[in-house]
Formats: sequence, structure tokens, C-alpha cells
Amino acid sequence: MIKETIKNRSLKLFRSISFKISTLVLFISMVGIGIISYISYDKAKSIFIEYSSYILKKDLNEYGNLIVNKIDKLFYDIKIFSLNPSIQGYIRAYTNKYNYDEKTNKTFNQYQEELSSIVSLILKQNRPYFQMRIIDIANGQELLKILKDNNKIKKVDKRDLQNKWNRSYFQDTLKLKRKDDVYISNINLNKEFNTIEFPIKPTIRVAKVLYADEKKVAITVINANVKYLFDFNKLRNSKSIKTYISNKDGYYIFNESNPQKEF
Repeated sequence: MIKETIKNRSLKLFRSISFKISTLVLFISMVGIGIISYISYDKAKSIFIEYSSYILKKDLNEYGNLIVNKIDKLFYDIKIFSLNPSIQGYIRAYTNKYNYDEKTNKTFNQYQEELSSIVSLILKQNRPYFQMRIIDIANGQELLKILKDNNKIKKVDKRDLQNKWNRSYFQDTLKLKRKDDVYISNINLNKEFNTIEFPIKPTIRVAKVLYADEKKVAITVINANVKYLFDFNKLRNSKSIKTYISNKDGYYIFNESNPQKEF
């Protein structure tokens, strides 16, 4: 009887200890799984953030390089244009009191026609460029203006040429000191006759002084539509990021989520 009682108590004690050990093992296992899960989640989160940062940086670098290359091309095009023999003859004829270039025996009007053809070709070959001009440096009056609208190129009649003396890009270009300097404007909306043009054209301008020997005579200007110049469609089609670009005044130049908020 006593032996049986001891046996029963021992069995109960064993079962109690076994249960406690099992509970402890289960608890330790759950804690271990929790720690491993937390570490795995934390590691996965870290990897995700690191990868996302890499993709964002890569996309921004690629797009930044695209913008730099486009601006470089603008600079290159206006410099090459200013060195064209026809533009050189144009300036010589314009400064001659008879509007005649003694070097080539061509008149100012002949050069006007030559340059109109050259500028028309430049506008045709470069989708972002929608306007090129030559402006008298003495009074700000446009001398030659070629426009592109809906891929149609036209020379502006003399009676419709405007005075740009008070425009900031004209005044800032006058301040350029070296012959090789090129001015680049802020991005803003294109205006015609002091009124914003519709549909709106977010515009960047590059300008360069044209010389007769050492004397400043005129400036030449290229207007480019930044939507095409900076290839906004490429940003809109990007799967990895959503892009918003604003100017220094806080106006959206590009708003992927709501294009109506642009400017």
C-alpha cells in the first residue's frame, strides 16, 4: 500500500515536471521563433530600403545626366549657329550703312532669307526647339524670328516683330563678358506680346551675343519646350518612382499625379 502510494506520487511529480519542462521548451521555442522572425523582418526591411534607395539614386542619376546632356546640346547648337558663315555675313551686312556685306557681295535681305532657311532646318531637326530669334542689342528689337507651331514652321512678318528690351533674358545676356559665354534662363511660361501663350509652353532659353569684330551687335536666342527637352514622358512611364519637379518659385514643372497643377 505504501509502495503504491509512493509510486503514484512519483508518477504525479514526474508528470508535473514533464509538463513544466514541455511548457518551458515551448516558451523558449516561441521566443526563439519570435526573435528569428523579428531579425528576419528587420533584415528584410533593411534590404528593401537599401534596394529602393539604390533604384531611386540610379534613376535620378540617369535622369540628371539626360538633363545635363540636353543642356549641353542647347549650348552647342547656339554656339555653332553663331559661327555659321551666314550669321557672320548677316551681322556684317547689318552694321554696314548700305546693308551690304563687302566680303560676299550679299545684301542684308539676302542673308535674311539664308538664315530663315538655316533656322527652319534647325527647328525641324530638334523637336524641343520652337523658336529662334536675332535681336538688336542697341534697342531690343527683334530682327528675325522663326516659329514652329504644330510642326509648321513660319517666318514672322516684320510688322509682327516685337521689342524685348525689358525682358530679363535680354538684359542678362547683355551682361555676358566673354565672346564664348552663353546665357541660360530660368524655366517659365512663354509669352507673346506680354501675354502667356496657350496652350502653355514651359520654356527655357539660351542666348548668345553676336559680334562684329569686338563690338556687340545683336543676340541670338533659342526657345525650347522643357516638356520635350527633358523628356517628361520618360518620367511618366517610370515604374520605380513617381516624380515631381518644381522651379525655384515652387510651381510644378512636372507633376505625374496631377498634370493640371503644372504651372
